[in-house]
Order: sequence, then structure tokens, then C-alpha cells
Amino acid sequence: MIFYAALSHFYRIFTGFVQRSQIMNSIEKNKANYGLGIIFIIIMLIAPDLIINLVLGLLHFVWEILAELAHTVFEGIETLLDNIIEELFQTELHQTQVIVFYIMMSFILPTIYLLLRLLLRKVMQLKNALYFQIMKWDINQYGHYWHHISIQEKTRPVCYVAS
Repeated sequence: MIFYAALSHFYRIFTGFVQRSQIMNSIEKNKANYGLGIIFIIIMLIAPDLIINLVLGLLHFVWEILAELAHTVFEGIETLLDNIIEELFQTELHQTQVIVFYIMMSFILPTIYLLLRLLLRKVMQLKNALYFQIMKWDINQYGHYWHHISIQEKTRPVCYVAS
């Protein structure tokens, strides 16, 4: 029993130490992140064109790498299919190219169709959410206006129509 009490006491001290060190590390990280944020804001105020050019250049680089990778994968699959079909069916070059074209289109076109449907669904969800937010704002604005005008101003349109 004494051993268990000593062990539990040691465990509480050790876990408390770990938690304190984790808290200190997170505080130091927060200070570092805050300092980096201040430096970034200062650089953005002094030279925004440098930051914008840096970000656009980085995005352009990533786009080029992804496009080149996609093109290399496409060419590899096309060459692999060319070799398989040419050896398997003993076809000529033109026949092999036509067969490979239709095989690849049978995979690419349904994928494009599904992606376009997904894109259309997301655009419609965004449109509906935006429409809902606009209508909610309009209703709130008109309701706020209607509640704060006097009874004479509320009855004025009815009097104009009746006269």
C-alpha cells in the first residue's frame, strides 16, 4: 500500500511536470508565432508587392510541378497501354493508338462527368447559402426598420392607397 501511494505521488509529480513543460512550450510557441505575425504585417505594409509576388511565384511553381507530374503519369499510362495492346493483340501502330485512345476516354469522360456534377452541386449549395444569407439580412433590416417607425409612418402607405 505504501509503495502504491509513493508511486501515485511520483506519477502526479511527473505528469504535472510534463504538463507544465508543455504549457511553457506552447507559450513560447505562441510568442514566436505572434512575433512572426508582427514581422509579416510590417513587411506587408512596407513592401506588399514582394509578398504578393512571392506567393504568386510559389503558386505558379506548385502548379507547374503538378501539371508536369500529371502529364508524365498520363504519358506513362499511355505508353504502357500501347505496349500491352500491341503485344497482346498484334496490332499496327495506328490501330493500337485508336484502341488506347478509346480506352483512356472510357476512363476520363465519366470522371469528368462526375467532377462536373460535384462542382455543380457545390455551386448550387453556395448559391442557396448566399441567397439565404441575403434574404435573412433583408428580413432583419426590414424588420428592424418596421419595429422602429411610428404608427403614423406605418399607416401612411395605406392612407395613400385609400385616397
